[in-house]
Amino acid sequence: MPKRSFALLLLLCLTGACGAEPGETNIGGVTADDARALDDAAQKLDSENELNETRQRD
Repeated sequence: MPKRSFALLLLLCLTGACGAEPGETNIGGVTADDARALDDAAQKLDSENELNETRQRD
């Protein structure tokens, strides 16, 4: 049993050291740069929607 625990711990340590490069895809299949661009676009749309809602209330 201790050998199995050690092997599992070793496997977790080795895979935990792996990191994504800036150009590699992350969760969802987009790169970090693409994710930032999508976030920026979403913020722009949100601010435009808030502006339009404010204008409709007035």
